[in-house]
Formats: sequence, C-alpha cells, structure tokens
Amino acid sequence: MRLLRLFLVSAALLWIPSAHTQGPADGKKADDSSPEKVEVRFTDESVVRMAILQDRLEIVTKYGKLTVPTADILKIDFGVHVPADLEKKIAKAIEDLGSDNYKARELALKELIDWGPYAYPQVYKASKSDQLEVKKRAILAMDKLKSKHPAHSLRLREEDVIVTPNFTVVGNIVTPTVKAKAENFGELDLQLTKLRAIRWLKSVQELEISVDAAKFANQNQWMDTGFEVKQGMKLNITASGTVNSWPQNGGYVSGPRGWGADGGGGQRAPGCPLLQEP
Repeated sequence: MRLLRLFLVSAALLWIPSAHTQGPADGKKADDSSPEKVEVRFTDESVVRMAILQDRLEIVTKYGKLTVPTADILKIDFGVHVPADLEKKIAKAIEDLGSDNYKARELALKELIDWGPYAYPQVYKASKSDQLEVKKRAILAMDKLKSKHPAHSLRLREEDVIVTPNFTVVGNIVTPTVKAKAENFGELDLQLTKLRAIRWLKSVQELEISVDAAKFANQNQWMDTGFEVKQGMKLNITASGTVNSWPQNGGYVSGPRGWGADGGGGQRAPGCPLLQEP
C-alpha cells in the first residue's frame, strides 16, 4: 500500500502582514532581513505582537544540543521554566516535607504554595512519593495550589516544544532570553520564565506530509499533522500518490481525485473535495 503525500500551503491573507507578497510603495526591493513578526503569549495569558531579533536558539534534547535558527521556527510551546534562584529552593522544600522537624515541614508546605505554578511540577512528582509524610503534604499543597490558581496556570510539562516545517524538537531551551522588539515597548529581553508560547506570523507556511493509509484510512482514525489553521487563512492542498483501498479483493487503487477505471485519476468519491495534483 503506497503512501498518499499531501502538501499543505497556507497563505495568511487577512491577519498576517503581507510583506512577502507586496513590495514597498516606492518600488524598492523589500528588505529580506527584516525581523520576524510573532505573537507572544505570556504565562498570565496576555498576548503581544512583536518582532523577533534573536537569530537562533540553543536547545538541549535527549540526543544532544541543537542550534535552531529562529527564521526556521513556526511556533514554540514553552514548558515550565523556573527562575534559577528558585530551583534549589523548591528542591529543598520538597525534601523538607519529610523532615522530622514539624516547623520545617510546615514552612516547606507554605513556601511551595507561595511559589505557585513554578513549584507545581515538583509538587506533583512529590505527591507520588513513597514517603508517606512527603506524599501527604504534597497532595495538600496541590489542593491549595488548585484553589489559588486557574487550571491553565498549573502546568506539568517542563520541556519546550519547537515546531519547524521539517520536524518538531522537544527539549529545553537554554538560551537565557529571547530578544524582541515591541512597537510600544521598544527592545526587550523576554524571560523564558514568563513565556507560554510564541507563534511566528509567516505570510506563507509549507508542510509536506506522508499519510500511512493502512492506519489513517480507517473511519474516525485522525492524523494530527501539527499544521495549525486559523480563521482568515487560505489553505491550498496538493496531493499525490495512490492508495489501494481493497487489496485483498484484487485492488481498488485510488488517487487524490478518488477511484476510477484509470487506477485513481478518474472520478471523485461522493462528498470528497477535489484536490490539486502536482
């Protein structure tokens, strides 16, 4: 069974600046080195549009360190980044939850609650501890945190997810800050501890997808392409390849336009949208 290949191209006609498709009014060549426009979402859920000045990010992954040019990034979903001076304090407080000293246990519990979402991943891990006292107080801390903070603020994932047109990187961004420029605030060094997501507002995004028909041709079996479409975006899909939908009975080979006597290019299946073929 062959793979069906889809090429998804989105042109953001309504909500993304059209610098790549429209030249300057004076007829001069556009500056290709202009900063990348992005939408920055902070941990307090506020959103600001900026220009990214950072040219690359360093990411530590399970398989080593990568350096990724920001021009190649489509979006970043940040994990929980804890301020450097707080990491050791949180670890010490988790340890003190099992202290023989009652006051030390009570102080550790209070501090973990005060540190809020920054402490939540470690508190959650402690709630699974084999030490009864640690587990009991960590569960209490979790309940307190849930009562004080909205659910979207209490995140467990500590890895960052960096999406590029070719592949997705999962790891920890170790570049200390992200340099950016906002119209109303000037140049800024964005602290990772305050970031929730960055989405690049590119005028055109392209993604090539190979679909395993043996798996995803089944009813209600959806494939997450990682390609995000928003209202106002135009989506063009170009498909190629063939799929044998009934190999055990001699074969019904279909192409992007459906099954036909010519082995895939003849007719569309009812209700199937017409796709462009290369």
